[in-house]
This record gives sequence, structure tokens and C-alpha cells, in this order.
Amino acid sequence: MSSVDQEFFEFVETREKSGIRMDYLQMYNWGTFDNQIVTFTLNGENALLSGDNGTGKSTIVDAMTSILYPTNKAKYNSSSGSRKRERRLEDYFLGVHNTRSSDDDEYTTNVISHRDGNHLTILLAHFENKGFIESVTLGLILYRSNDKAGAVNKRYILSDNQPVKIEDLRTLNAKNSRDFLNSVRNLHSGMQVFESYKAY
Repeated sequence: MSSVDQEFFEFVETREKSGIRMDYLQMYNWGTFDNQIVTFTLNGENALLSGDNGTGKSTIVDAMTSILYPTNKAKYNSSSGSRKRERRLEDYFLGVHNTRSSDDDEYTTNVISHRDGNHLTILLAHFENKGFIESVTLGLILYRSNDKAGAVNKRYILSDNQPVKIEDLRTLNAKNSRDFLNSVRNLHSGMQVFESYKAY
């Protein structure tokens, strides 16, 4: 390679874990993961999700979809092979799920919500490019302002080169959602909060 080529391109010394890879994924009050922080630590490795029906595989995939894709265009539960739109963002926010009970060979479906809407839902995914010592944390915060029956508000967050975890956000002292979002913005200089996916 000529010196001109080297001037315009950067290369890492090793291909091990090259490129941008997920370090961890966190969920709080997402789907049936109620009032708990669920963390998947990947450390840049590949991973396989496996389990019986209803164990939360699609819930995890849909959390990633919500972080990386506009929620109004997301096709939730598509990883299960479902053709119809079975789940919505609001369902994950409220922790809605269906249960089936049988009585004399007849099945009854009951819809259960784990939460009433007076809460925060937080999704975070941290990515690293170890070859260039770069990282970014992307996230989505869901909440309702005052009316528990109102629309779900969305705020997208980005933290450049400084990992953020849900534990960091839960320690912020805030009286309401506005105070909380202001505290998130002030967490450190590289933290940004966006009101729309387009700006994010």
C-alpha cells in the first residue's frame, strides 16, 4: 500500500472483535420485566437467544428494535414469525401480556398489565469499537407526563464515549419526568437527549 493510501485510511492491528459490537443491553420496566433491571452482557461476542415460547426472546429483540428503529415503523414480535401486529410499544410500556386458562376443554384469554403508566421505561444499549477505542450508548426512555391514559412519550438518548447504565439513571433525584430528563442531560458533557428519532 502506498503512503497516500495510508494517509486516508486507518487500520486496526487485529481483526479480533473488529467493527462496532454490542457490549451490553439493559431493560427496565419493559414488557414483563417488571420493576427490575435486566442486563445482557455480550462483551462484543456473538450470542444466541433460545428458549421456550413465552420466555421473552421477542421481548429482548423488540427492545433492540426500539432503540435502533423508529417505533412508529417497528414491527414488534416479528422474530416469532407472527404475521399480524400482535404487540405495540404501549404494550411493552405497560407490561401487557396474555394468559390462557382452560375450563372443560375451553380456553379463555386474559389480558394482564403489570404497570399502570405512572412509571419510567428505560432501554439502553452500549456499543464499542475496540480497534479505535470508540464507544456509544444509545437508549430510549418512555413515560407519560400526567395522564395515565395519555400517549406514551419518547425520548432518545445518546452518550458518546462514556458508558451509561440504567443504575446511573435510577439514582438521579427527580420529582417528575421533566426533572428526570434534565438530570439525564446533565449527567455528563457527552450526554444528549432528543425528542424525535429523526434528531437522534
